[in-house]
Amino acid sequence: MRWIIVFALGILLLTGCDTLSSTAPTPLPATTPQSTDTTQVAATPDTYPAPQGAYPAPQGTAVAGAYPAPTLKQGPKFTIDEPIKVSDTQVSGTGLSGVTIKLIDITSGGQNLGETTVGADGVYKFDVAGKLKTGNWLAVQLGSSQAAGINPQDFISGPGYQDTPFVGVVFVSAHVQ
Repeated sequence: MRWIIVFALGILLLTGCDTLSSTAPTPLPATTPQSTDTTQVAATPDTYPAPQGAYPAPQGTAVAGAYPAPTLKQGPKFTIDEPIKVSDTQVSGTGLSGVTIKLIDITSGGQNLGETTVGADGVYKFDVAGKLKTGNWLAVQLGSSQAAGINPQDFISGPGYQDTPFVGVVFVSAHVQ
């Protein structure tokens, strides 16, 4: 049985090789040297036309029919008052009034430490008595319920915003001392 398999593989190998072919290989056509000036080269069916400009396209050049560059609306700036100490009973900062935000502990996988709404004066406060540990990384994030007229899509990008893995977009963060 083995000799049949070996014989079959030998036949396949020999028929697949070009060395047993009775025709000689055809030589490649001779090419003529081309000019290095790419602005005057005409495209033939066998060649690709050389680009007229450098890659990538210069900034500010618009191409007819091209899609516009994507832009993200910039959300409002949020701050957090530092330093945050383990003995603190409140964490405070500033943000856009009327926005519901939550304080999360990124060190604990985004554990929610509290939720509040930024006041009319632009100041927020979270009660955190007994919830803080030294070295923990706290962050402010968009809350779950929103007032009328507030679009969560407006809070994806902004000054100081960070897209944190497994947590999401956070507006501002600080470490507990």
